[in-house]
Amino acid sequence: MSPLQAGVATLPAAAGIVVTAPLITRFVDRLGARTVIASGFAVATAAFVVFAFVDSSWKYATFVVPLVVLAVGLGLALLVGRIRPIGPPTAVHYAAAAAASSHTVPTRPTNGGPKGDRHGG
Repeated sequence: MSPLQAGVATLPAAAGIVVTAPLITRFVDRLGARTVIASGFAVATAAFVVFAFVDSSWKYATFVVPLVVLAVGLGLALLVGRIRPIGPPTAVHYAAAAAASSHTVPTRPTNGGPKGDRHGG
């Protein structure tokens, strides 16, 4: 399998997370964060149990279903705190938001600047 084929083969997993992410706030409002996280881990565990029985005779169509289920489960379990902070806003939430928004795109060093200067002086 080429790198391109492997990347295309995992696209359904990405789609599972993309579909799950916008629904998380609704699930948390209706069920609570703990229930959503626990359910997500339960769904992911079920997918891992299926993966324990993977055989080389499996076709891709058989393998992709538990792959998507795993992505949905991990999306539910791991994205709850990222999409919607749990609890009332505190300094920790504001600090996390500031840290998340302050990431910069790394630049390529140039030869023109002093040693260690990332922007070329």
